[in-house]
Amino acid sequence: MLFCSVFFFLRKITRKTTREKKMNADTLELARKYDSVSSVYMQNGVRDKALSWIELEKDDVVLEVGCGSGRLCKILSPRVNSVTGLDISVGLIELAKRENPASNVQFFEEDAQTFGPHLHDWREKFDKILSFTVLQWCSDKESILKNVYRCLKPGGIFLLDFGLHGQCMGEWSSYGETADVWVRKHPKWGSYLQNCGYAIYYTKSSEGFLEIMRSVGFIIQRSEVKQRPWVKWNEETIKSQLRCLFYPIKHIPAEHQDEFIDDVYKWLYDVTPKRSKDVLQGEVGRFENMTIVATKE
Repeated sequence: MLFCSVFFFLRKITRKTTREKKMNADTLELARKYDSVSSVYMQNGVRDKALSWIELEKDDVVLEVGCGSGRLCKILSPRVNSVTGLDISVGLIELAKRENPASNVQFFEEDAQTFGPHLHDWREKFDKILSFTVLQWCSDKESILKNVYRCLKPGGIFLLDFGLHGQCMGEWSSYGETADVWVRKHPKWGSYLQNCGYAIYYTKSSEGFLEIMRSVGFIIQRSEVKQRPWVKWNEETIKSQLRCLFYPIKHIPAEHQDEFIDDVYKWLYDVTPKRSKDVLQGEVGRFENMTIVATKE
């Protein structure tokens, strides 16, 4: 979720696999909608629980990888020395800058898989680096881990939470067929999705991921894998989430998008475990996330 380069025009043409091209948050208006629906409904809970794993100090210099609209940066700015936010989305970075006037907060549009020109400037700069619900959007997770490691001070802390797999998006899930796969075989919608690649890159082995972190140099202090909780579903809220997050919608003609979302919602509702008619597992279907605290010697 994060990028900055001097080759702005070329970058906008070539970064077809980055999160900005997958999420419906390309403009300020779409970014506001994404933030109001997704961040409030799901991501804040993930973030707040993960933050309880570490203690922030007043003199901390903090980086958030995949900062989105800067909600967390705004919360942290009075509690630490400075906060830097990095995200790939033009719309979300613009929103973050508008919503965060504090003098000790700054934002950059850059790719987490490269860190662009900042990789050199930020070497061993940060006391703590945070990243929430980001890595599942990135294919080259090892490069992100290496970038974070280089930018973390010796003795620094890396707090990470990301999706291992879910039943809504992605080509694979331990839960079985995903909505992403199902919709491509749909007799009506499949024809629109012939050139739509998968945008979620799930991790099949949590222990394998920890081994990659160790190979980079991190010392794992704590890790946990959890399924998302049972929640009360509101149909309109879920559909709003799907409009923001379910990237195949970009390939569907505008006049058919309401029907498309209706069909995806019905499928997702049918396959999601239920405790009652409106209490289901996960905010948009079953989803498993992993939280990790790691340090650098």
